[in-house]
Amino acid sequence: MKLFKLICLLLIFFLCIEFGITIFNIDQNILPFPSNIISEYFDNFEYINNNLITSLTTALFSILISFLLSIFLGILIDRYKNLRFFITFISILQLIPPIVIAPIFVLLFGFSPLTIYLFVIIFSIFPLLILIVNSFDNIDYEYLIYFNLLTRNKLKQYFLFKIPYITKEIYKGLILIITYSLTSTVTIEFITGQSGIGVVLSRSLKNFNIELTYVIIFFIITITVSLLKILETIYKRSRYAKIY
Repeated sequence: MKLFKLICLLLIFFLCIEFGITIFNIDQNILPFPSNIISEYFDNFEYINNNLITSLTTALFSILISFLLSIFLGILIDRYKNLRFFITFISILQLIPPIVIAPIFVLLFGFSPLTIYLFVIIFSIFPLLILIVNSFDNIDYEYLIYFNLLTRNKLKQYFLFKIPYITKEIYKGLILIITYSLTSTVTIEFITGQSGIGVVLSRSLKNFNIELTYVIIFFIITITVSLLKILETIYKRSRYAKIY
């Protein structure tokens, strides 16, 4: 029922834009007719979908690896305080726009899938890692004593108590990871020109294919919103979300 309502709202929205463009005589180079955008998608159906799958695979794999690495490095930095300088380095690196760093990755690793994966993972891992380390620092001292009484095994303390305790912060970090991974994927694909929706976007802009550009923008927004909605659903159904 919700899906049907959403489809109806989208149809009404597209019809309003269609009539609005005609009534106000809006330039097609600024805002094309939705019917032309839909037609462009079906004309390039296989080409767009193949590149879309490539980008989505890269983004999802990067999200998974970034999440696991963030947990591992977060525990490592919290356990060994002399590694704190790494957080300062990450904070400085975060201030540099990804599009500035991307050409350096291409020069170092060439035009290969490794370049894309490394670039996306490195820029996706930072937000969650910083949140995890800061959250570990902010756990109340009384809770730390309680965790220590329950088990003396440090690894068990992290996985049974500390990580569940900071579930809310991990959720916030995952929101950032999803956004960063998709943005970084499109950015590096745009520069390397191998495959993916970043390549399609680059070619559509070079050829002044406005309709195709809007198709890609629509899919980027749709994928981002869908992944965030899935994450929200998983988080809300998690028992840790209710406990902590």
